[in-house]
Amino acid sequence: MEDTIKKIHELTLTKETANILLALELAKNLTTPIQLDLRDVDLSNTDLSGANLSGAILHYAILQDTNLSGANLSKTLMNSANFHQADLSGADLSEADLYDATIDYANLSGANLSKAILKEANLMESNFSNANLMEAELIKADLTYANLSGANLKKAVLRGADLANSNLSGADLSEAVLYDAYLYKANLSEANLSNAHLEDADLYDANLKDAIKTGTILE
Repeated sequence: MEDTIKKIHELTLTKETANILLALELAKNLTTPIQLDLRDVDLSNTDLSGANLSGAILHYAILQDTNLSGANLSKTLMNSANFHQADLSGADLSEADLYDATIDYANLSGANLSKAILKEANLMESNFSNANLMEAELIKADLTYANLSGANLKKAVLRGADLANSNLSGADLSEAVLYDAYLYKANLSEANLSNAHLEDADLYDANLKDAIKTGTILE
């Protein structure tokens, strides 16, 4: 709390912004969420690790380099939010709406993104290793050079997604929809592709060594 108050004095923030910062500090210690409307707010370089922001509104918010490790962001509304280089490791983003969000070069290792909406999101070079993306919607998302090793993508929808040069080694893509996905030079070694839909997907130069392809639909 002292650090937050010091930041308020140093930046001569408006009363509204000061109240936001104090509310966020409080949110870090809550077991039940408080619903905050933080649309368009700039929270770059803020420490929100462990904060409970479930159900908050963060449309167009800027959270570049923000520490959200272990935070509860389930069912949050974050359309077009900017999480460039943010730390979301171990965070709960289940059922969050991240349509058109920028989450590039971010750390989401071990995060829970089950049933999250990531349609047309920029996820370039982010770390999703061992993350839970089961039934997530990733239509036309940019996952170039992303690390998805060991991730759970069962029943995820990746139609038209760009996965060029991504690392999907050991990932569970069973029953996933990858129709028209771009997987140029993607590493799918030891991935589970059983019953996955890969119709019209571009697998040129992809590594499928030891991948499980039982029931995989390629055409």
